[in-house]
Amino acid sequence: CPLSATHLGKDGLAVRGHVDDYWVAVESEADDPWIGPPGWPEHTKGDCTGDYMGTNQSSLGNIDGSTIFYFDGTGSPLYDYTGGEPAVMDGCHGLRLFVESRGYSVETNGNFSQLIYPNPIYGNTTGFTFADFKSEIDAGRPVLIQIEWHTMLGYGYSETGEKIYIHNTWDYSDHEMTWGGSYSGMRHYGVTVIELAASSKGTVVLDADSYAAPDTVNVTVRDVDLDVTGGPDNTTVDFESDLTGDIETVTLTETGDSTGIFAGSIDTEIGGAAADGTLQVADTDTITVTYTDADDGEGGIDVEVTDTARISLISEPEALTATAGRTYVFLVWNAVDSPILDGYNVYRSSSLTGTKTKVNGALVTNNFYQNMGLTSGDTYYYWVVAVDTYGVETDYSNSVRVTTLTDEGDDEDDNEDDEDGEDGGGGGSGDSAGTIPSGCFIATACYGTPMAKEVKVLSQFRDEYLLDNSLGKIFVAAYYKVSPRIASYISENPCLKNLVRWSLKPLVGLSNILVEEKDK
Repeated sequence: CPLSATHLGKDGLAVRGHVDDYWVAVESEADDPWIGPPGWPEHTKGDCTGDYMGTNQSSLGNIDGSTIFYFDGTGSPLYDYTGGEPAVMDGCHGLRLFVESRGYSVETNGNFSQLIYPNPIYGNTTGFTFADFKSEIDAGRPVLIQIEWHTMLGYGYSETGEKIYIHNTWDYSDHEMTWGGSYSGMRHYGVTVIELAASSKGTVVLDADSYAAPDTVNVTVRDVDLDVTGGPDNTTVDFESDLTGDIETVTLTETGDSTGIFAGSIDTEIGGAAADGTLQVADTDTITVTYTDADDGEGGIDVEVTDTARISLISEPEALTATAGRTYVFLVWNAVDSPILDGYNVYRSSSLTGTKTKVNGALVTNNFYQNMGLTSGDTYYYWVVAVDTYGVETDYSNSVRVTTLTDEGDDEDDNEDDEDGEDGGGGGSGDSAGTIPSGCFIATACYGTPMAKEVKVLSQFRDEYLLDNSLGKIFVAAYYKVSPRIASYISENPCLKNLVRWSLKPLVGLSNILVEEKDK
């Protein structure tokens, strides 16, 4: 996230940034890399919040992963503290510097850190209360929640049980805790607040960063100056499609009497004749919505306020199927054909309507996936989504229901590799993004064990030759989609086992020659 910390090669950055200059490893106390050895010139600070807040910077007293926040031990607010400079930077003061560097202003005494009251650690007799937190949230201002060794973002509350809603830095989910309680064993002791000064400039916001087309694009303008009649007023915005050149004017209507909030929408369309109220777009298009604010508080000069989004033509995966072992499920689906496909995510649930949990770590880059470490005899539901180069997920694929095996005789391939962890099996735990089953189903059925030298040769040929090119990957995915059923039939027919084993001899011999040649 470049807003937090910039990094060479990420988000188009062509020079060293925050991560390159200041990061070694979690909780590292070593000198920052730019200091050396070997060292290099420090980048010009100002790219991100971490630059201003002193985060990770050994020259400002921080170990990697840390930011220092100062507090008044009496429980009074500590406003914009600079007493530790230049040796140490206060994170709250750094936040103010970042805000001001982006052209905004902070209220007088608008940034401070304060111990909470009542306080489970310090016992101060005054401090920032739950009522104060509610006031900040009601005013539209999130609050940094300080717990032992960690900082989180508080964005909402429930008066029942003084519950607060938070985002931490470990995931993208919503979490909750009790005000003044503990989160993951870390006690809540303080807050950091930053209050921006009011601006007369309006805002315009699209409801998403990326849209599939055709789609409906919703837009909201906030500007109290446009509320002039006492009843619902109207204003307009212009939508422009960069690739097609289409410009459409859309009328927005105030959401109620004297709200200063105006909302509207426009439909997008791929190709076809342009029509009023429909924006013609193309794949990878950038659409821009523009609102002209005539009262921006800067000398009365008209200012155009904009927001942008992308058009992403990418469909969800189809024809998802599943094959189960005792401790794994192997999934295959039709590859999505799109120039902006970045990969796939796999989701699992214990029921058709239950919560879907992503099971892969890194994006899956092939159209097959092996989910390891499952429980024998359990039933699982799976879905797959495609992810475009903007990080946007498609709708879910069809669901598949699958139950892991319980009879050892039905799953010899999984039995060996899950215990021994050979051939890429992973020892029966963890997930394997973009990998394939550890052995060959049909060969295993013929030779009776995945440890047979013939099975190992075929597996090595698969890994070193077939998976090294796009056609080979397609063949492997197709093979693992149909082979479990064939293998099951072969394993029950001793005569057929011998026949297929004999027919595999030429392939095993050729594979052995090629593998040995490649290993030289």
